[in-house]
Amino acid sequence: MRILITSIIDLENSAHSRLHNFVDYLSSQNHDVTVISIYDPWKEKQKSGTADAFDHISQKVRIFKLTRKKISPIFQEIFSFAYLRILEDKLELSSYDVHLNYSSLALGYAVSKKIERYSTPTIYDIADNLPEMAGSSPLLDVFLRPLAKTVARFFLSKNIALSSRITVPSASLGKLLGLPALKTEVLHNGVDFSKFKERNKTRSSKLKICYLGVLREWVALDKVILSIKGIDKSVELHIIGKEGDYQKYRELVVKNYLQKSVFFHGVVPYSMVPDALSKMDVGILPFLNSPITNIAFPLKVLEYTAAGLAIVSSPLTEVVDTYGDNIIYATSQEEWHNAFVLLLSNHTKYIKRIVNLKKSLYRFDWSNISNKLEKLMLSVVSEQKRR
Repeated sequence: MRILITSIIDLENSAHSRLHNFVDYLSSQNHDVTVISIYDPWKEKQKSGTADAFDHISQKVRIFKLTRKKISPIFQEIFSFAYLRILEDKLELSSYDVHLNYSSLALGYAVSKKIERYSTPTIYDIADNLPEMAGSSPLLDVFLRPLAKTVARFFLSKNIALSSRITVPSASLGKLLGLPALKTEVLHNGVDFSKFKERNKTRSSKLKICYLGVLREWVALDKVILSIKGIDKSVELHIIGKEGDYQKYRELVVKNYLQKSVFFHGVVPYSMVPDALSKMDVGILPFLNSPITNIAFPLKVLEYTAAGLAIVSSPLTEVVDTYGDNIIYATSQEEWHNAFVLLLSNHTKYIKRIVNLKKSLYRFDWSNISNKLEKLMLSVVSEQKRR
């Protein structure tokens, strides 16, 4: 198949994502893949963590960006029709079998409208609660965020109407957005289990706790940092990631004299993440309760699982439904503290639970999930040809 992908994220500069895995898989199956996306220079700081993955992908696919100028991604989306007119001849829009709109709003709509004349079907992969994401964007002044949320809802509805199929990472997201059940399918987030090592069997003298991911506004690491006071001589907190509130958390650590127990590693190449996690004992998922996080099933919880770590998480609906009592849940600072105290004496018990559960979670391997997407693409192409 010739596949055109429109993307709300910049593959080159963004943290390792669902789309990186989709593109890697589809191109490895000898499909001809072209990606058009915004240019997001604000995420250059994440580039060191994705350079290896992007270099691998860029050798197999064609990648176009709306611009190379430092213009807000939001304005790039808004004026995507104008940018497309410039790129239209290079993109050869009449030549594709299927279009995958990866969580894009105006850009995805612009491309879907243009290829509609060629009867090219669109699959809309909605990876997040897009209206809420737009309405809380740190790139916008606070007074503009309600308008952004309204505009996002408008384009979301337009894209839904233009799509032959819709895919979401969780059933909760589909219900929240009111997506039409007959053309919506769940394609979960996943992990490449083969890339992750079993953790070091023997625990060091200290319990090594790890947070992996961006430090955006929906992450509540302040509660976690403060929760280790009183047990800081028995634990280490390792933070792998940057962006967002990175500096705020560093200052919080200094203010509470926790520099000997909390370590900031910044962004690390994704190829090194499995090795980094193999040295840890506990993986954490401290998310705030919000319309963005409530329906989330983050990649990192599966990465912790693949690495064989005990897990402490905020009680997100999809995580609770998948993991049940095999992990520990915490919301308040006191609950995080109690969870770590419990793991100091019961770590092996929760490791065994994860190891046993892991056997039933291979359905979340990226190869299985990406294969489902490929089959869905072949199906909509076949349906279109029969019309």
